[in-house]
Amino acid sequence: MISKYDDKVLVEAYIKYGSTTRAAKNVGCSYETVRRACKRNNIVLDGRRLNNKGDRGGGGSPRKVLDAEIIAEAKTMTRVEIAQKHGVDVCNVDRKLKRLGIKCKKGVGRGSGSSYRERCNCRGAEYDRSINLKNVINKFNGVCQICGKPVDINDRDGNVIGKMYPTIDHIKPLSKGGGHTWDNVQLAHLICNSRKCDGRCLNGDIT
Repeated sequence: MISKYDDKVLVEAYIKYGSTTRAAKNVGCSYETVRRACKRNNIVLDGRRLNNKGDRGGGGSPRKVLDAEIIAEAKTMTRVEIAQKHGVDVCNVDRKLKRLGIKCKKGVGRGSGSSYRERCNCRGAEYDRSINLKNVINKFNGVCQICGKPVDINDRDGNVIGKMYPTIDHIKPLSKGGGHTWDNVQLAHLICNSRKCDGRCLNGDIT
């Protein structure tokens, strides 16, 4: 069966929105039509093109970000800017910065409205400007929704925040198609949010 949709249009929509479902919705077809177009054009389902060897490469695909690059860029760029430059999620940049023991240029910080807005804009996801840390704390009565224990807004020393400090957690990560919407956010300790980002389950194991 021949699709009435041009492969170029379908592939460009997938790369733009980063999701077969969102691409299909914007083009007006089924997600399976988008998936098949990507397969015909050697597009792996994370928005990146395969090269002739079957590896991710060429066509603007991201490569491994070198430590030396992060160290140099952190002096003049924010974490969000670094992530956008290399086409990776901010969580990946955060982990590398933590491992290297360095901090980025001050600007858009973790969990700020500007950071979420930029990430949503990049992915074509919904963004609700009424969602901020204060409102999320109030909605969930100051209780972490991952471990069930109270957050501590005072767990910080200047610009250094502690593991019990409150953060906004996206139930479905922005990197996986989730939006900055009230049905997709919850309150979480910094450490709970970080461990979830690393793929580890807490179930109340904060010490």
